[in-house]
Amino acid sequence: MSLSRHLSLILLPTLALSTACDLWGGPQDIDVLSCDEVVTVLAGVDAQTELGFTAADVLAVAEGSHAAPIFWHPGDVQFGPETDEGELGLDLSYAGGEIRYVQATNPDAAEMGCVDRLEIDAEVELHTAGGALHESFSAPLRASRPGVAMLRHELPLEAIAGDLTVTSVEPANGQAAPLSIELGVSSFGIFGSIDGGVEVHSGDAVAFGLQNYATFPTDGLACDFPAEAPVPFDAEWAGVSAAEALAFLDAFPALELQWSGDTPTSLTIEAAPVGATACGRIDADDFAAPLSFDVALTMKSADGRLDGALTLRAGANVDALGELSELSIQRDAPYGDYASLADFEETFGVYGVDLSGYDGAGITFDLTCDAEGHHGAITVLGATTHECSDEPGAACEGTDMIELVTGTWSSAD
Repeated sequence: MSLSRHLSLILLPTLALSTACDLWGGPQDIDVLSCDEVVTVLAGVDAQTELGFTAADVLAVAEGSHAAPIFWHPGDVQFGPETDEGELGLDLSYAGGEIRYVQATNPDAAEMGCVDRLEIDAEVELHTAGGALHESFSAPLRASRPGVAMLRHELPLEAIAGDLTVTSVEPANGQAAPLSIELGVSSFGIFGSIDGGVEVHSGDAVAFGLQNYATFPTDGLACDFPAEAPVPFDAEWAGVSAAEALAFLDAFPALELQWSGDTPTSLTIEAAPVGATACGRIDADDFAAPLSFDVALTMKSADGRLDGALTLRAGANVDALGELSELSIQRDAPYGDYASLADFEETFGVYGVDLSGYDGAGITFDLTCDAEGHHGAITVLGATTHECSDEPGAACEGTDMIELVTGTWSSAD
């Protein structure tokens, strides 16, 4: 049996409670992601779909008992009895609940974010060693790739079966919102967060400030949750490991750097992992790298114009056969992040660029390694800032970023 439905996901910004401007953000701040969904109820855990895996495959990873450290984070909402670090336990079981295959598309072909998935109605028991949580509920377990599944459950404060109690709320006229439990289960363990917030009512308007109550298994989330899952650096995710991808960089040590109009010079680039964790995409989005991780990159050119270290984001991409195809290392949001003129060279490791007349400078950085070789570019950006009025609603030009000079490199012949 199949059922068609139209689902609109409303993406709300987090409204700060510190300023009136943020507190009363208007409807224009709300983004809506619309998905057309066709839902097919499956006959059982072994039913096949176009996803290439079954509910039985998902349950093989998710079902059973799991444990992880949990870290509590009081904030505008103060609560007890648990604080600091504790232990979270999850018991997940399948008792014959409905299993659905959801095919999701966005009517606007230019938009992304609608993902096909399996949904498995599962039974969940969640408890903490200090007694704050002792909850039992049913929730759909969702999976769009084998090896990882997600669930989400809203828990009203008055319905908590454990001992978690709110002791105070800021501001004083605010109300603590229900808890939202969002967790993932992979072959590497459980991960996720417990979130809530503060609602402030003023007439017909409602403002909401988000608060994280707890994260697990680390103090703060190592990845972009809930889009990504933590993965050990040497472990495979979607057929590739971060360690394997980073080895691409070492395969072509001899690079040739060419600045605009200058004589080519040699360049050495090395990179090492930052920490022991990579981040795997939870959905099967073909437009995003399935595995990403931070690297500490050093670069040094024979002409002395590049000599420094950067922390950058790397992505491991796979081909249609699921094999590692390339390593991509880029600098995120380069046009919104720059240094003062006094700090530019030390911050970015780029020397000898005429920055006179600018208020600051930054760089773009883009490097790609594949089986054929290594190529990339670095561009210096001059920043010109504009004074903005304090008057509410007044236009502000912000900061202009101008491309000044570019150096490109590739594997030397």
